[in-house]
Amino acid sequence: MKQLCSHLSVIIVLLCMGCSQSSESISDNSSLPSWIDATAGYFESERCLVGDTITLSRDYFLRLHLLSEARRCFGNADTHVSLVGTPEMVMQMMTRHGALTANAYSPRHGRVNYQVLARKVETAVRSSRSADEAERRAADIIDTAIEYMPRMVFLLGAEYTPLEYAHSVALESDYEWVDAPPADGWAALIRQSGHAVWYGKAPHSVAKKLRARGEDGNISLHIKSNGSDADDFQIVADSIADNVIKASWVNEKTLGVFIKK
Repeated sequence: MKQLCSHLSVIIVLLCMGCSQSSESISDNSSLPSWIDATAGYFESERCLVGDTITLSRDYFLRLHLLSEARRCFGNADTHVSLVGTPEMVMQMMTRHGALTANAYSPRHGRVNYQVLARKVETAVRSSRSADEAERRAADIIDTAIEYMPRMVFLLGAEYTPLEYAHSVALESDYEWVDAPPADGWAALIRQSGHAVWYGKAPHSVAKKLRARGEDGNISLHIKSNGSDADDFQIVADSIADNVIKASWVNEKTLGVFIKK
């Protein structure tokens, strides 16, 4: 009986490892904003915990963000198209505009330099004569750089609209963005949840790795607890060599966390 339980434990661990690796390796572009990548990976892991293997297109959320930036920047010479954001913005986009699978929407020409793409969108906005033209030209640039928008999502023989797919992955009412320090500290809150999307000032070893993303000094990381008494959290990302973050740093440098209620 002990041998059977041991075998079952190994199988469960391997399944979880496989799910984690597939979800976190969908997007490996170093210029992709961390708040998009980490939050999408978090939702993929959430579904993995209940036995579902799904993917979320990071490029779709990036597209929505750039179109929103185009509208914001039109007619305002003092602003620029920015890649800066927070984890809660991904949930808001899913609620309003839905989601796509990575297979349904990903760069058809391989890697994309998102900082260059943002500058191209800004250039188009500055030379547009109306807000509608600015958004249309921005969409055309994104279509060329990434991919044209599909109308439906196909998954396991079923057909979904983007909103239907997003609602099958996560509902906004089940999650919360916490930006006020909890009484017991940030580390205790994340340990209780098991994992979270952390937003704050990253340790130097991590920030150096992610500096190419062009963010404002604060980044997002999908982190999970290493146990109730552990002094660190694991960063769920294969691309980061130093894959732990100390609980003391979490308590001092956190600006917000995105967790399940």
